[in-house]
Amino acid sequence: MKFIAVVILSTLIIRSQAVVELTADDFEARTAGTKAMIKFYAPWCGHCKKLAPVWDQLGEKADVLIAKVDCTVHKELCQKQQVQGYPT
Repeated sequence: MKFIAVVILSTLIIRSQAVVELTADDFEARTAGTKAMIKFYAPWCGHCKKLAPVWDQLGEKADVLIAKVDCTVHKELCQKQQVQGYPT
């Protein structure tokens, strides 16, 4: 009975996870072998600002990793991912 409760609780936690802020240090480890939707953004970008609340809602409901990368902070990571505009 305890096992079933733990599995159900774990499933609820996974489904209600918030959007994860990825960095250059943890990008590879957190995304390797994982289905993920990643928003590459700049805080000053108008389209990014409009997308933010929708992205947060997606993070609460999705069964995959929902993440974001601030390209003004992690420029090399965004270049490596071939980001050329925002949001990507």
